[in-house]
Amino acid sequence: SRALICLALGSLLPIHMPGSAAVLPADLEKTLEIFARAFDLDEKEWTGTWRAQLEKAFIVTPLQLHAAVGEPGLVDRFKKAECYGEDFPNWKAEVIVDLRNFLPGRLQSRTLSLALECVLRVEAGTAETSYRHRGAGARNQSLGPERFEVPGARGRLVKGGQLPEYPNEMPWKLHVDCAGFQRNVYEAITESSISERHLSDRRFLRASDFARFFAGLPSVLERSDCASQWRRVPCVSDILPGDFVSYTPSDYVARKTLAGLLRDVRMQLDLAEGGDGPFKHALENDDSDDEGAEKWIKLVENKLEQVGVNSPESLLDKIEAGSLNEDLQAKGKKGFGKATMDEFEEACLACKNGYQNTGHIVMACEVAEKQGKDAWRVQILHSTGSGKHAGVQRGYHKLLSKKGEDGKVEWLHERTQCLANIGRLIL
Repeated sequence: SRALICLALGSLLPIHMPGSAAVLPADLEKTLEIFARAFDLDEKEWTGTWRAQLEKAFIVTPLQLHAAVGEPGLVDRFKKAECYGEDFPNWKAEVIVDLRNFLPGRLQSRTLSLALECVLRVEAGTAETSYRHRGAGARNQSLGPERFEVPGARGRLVKGGQLPEYPNEMPWKLHVDCAGFQRNVYEAITESSISERHLSDRRFLRASDFARFFAGLPSVLERSDCASQWRRVPCVSDILPGDFVSYTPSDYVARKTLAGLLRDVRMQLDLAEGGDGPFKHALENDDSDDEGAEKWIKLVENKLEQVGVNSPESLLDKIEAGSLNEDLQAKGKKGFGKATMDEFEEACLACKNGYQNTGHIVMACEVAEKQGKDAWRVQILHSTGSGKHAGVQRGYHKLLSKKGEDGKVEWLHERTQCLANIGRLIL
């Protein structure tokens, strides 16, 4: 059967996923409802009189509204359509700026369309997929076996073209991990790199880097102008299709052996020491100083064995008791510095909590649906090692609200209890 994809900007065509009801992009009424709720405005007025005014001026989709508030002359447009003043709302500059900073833009529409087509092709059998990390181990962080080949996608989504038929003779190759999927979708549309050096201690962004990046962005609720295509969405109830949701429990994963833990710690210490210079990226190469790292690991292992530490569990016991350095000094050994102790503790806690990855990132493909007092569910597109198969697929995430120590509401991923950070492309 034919799968319909929203390739035309502002299209309200349903996106049919095999075996399910159609997935619809947020229409204008739903978008205005979410906007009004986010800014504590009257939702009935915005979905009623404000929407009617927009429709009389032939603004009937969120993307058309995004374009209209992004350029001068909106009020004149209403006046020409004879829908300004008297029974119609008067638009203040502040409202236009708020919409400009809140609404997703063309980039988000296109990345969502490409991500959806990837999922549709997997389900139709016209795309290969697997969950594939870029590198294996702490010191091999090259792009490795990752493959993301989507021939013809950008030509249709950016320049316009024919909707594809399924099955298709050109199989796509989607062999990526979670961050690799989102990064490649973005880069395929923009033909530019998102892996800016200052955003990550790798030459590519991982899920944890996305989470930290989103957390530092200006909010979609702020009126300040900024030279960025990205904004942070502070509330899960304000999620719109195409938003990115990322979370990270730690920079470490669970290791069974002390040597494995120390190898990860050494990598983090090296990257921190490298700062923003080229040294940190040289550390990712296979020809980096592996011999020096292995020598350090062996020396530290021998040192820890002298005070009865031979596993991640016993190392954490010493750290929590506050006795590690005292015990070492009693043996005539030098204690560890604060930076190393902090890394030891974080790595040990990752082992204790059984972290299998350093984070996850997904793309929302629908608005969030409220489930109970403090819970929301959102349908997502992602690449994962679990689910019906390993690789690119759709699924659901449940997010919970919780008040932080400062009294502000935080949003947590239900299963991991990790803080969720949400990013939106507003250009």
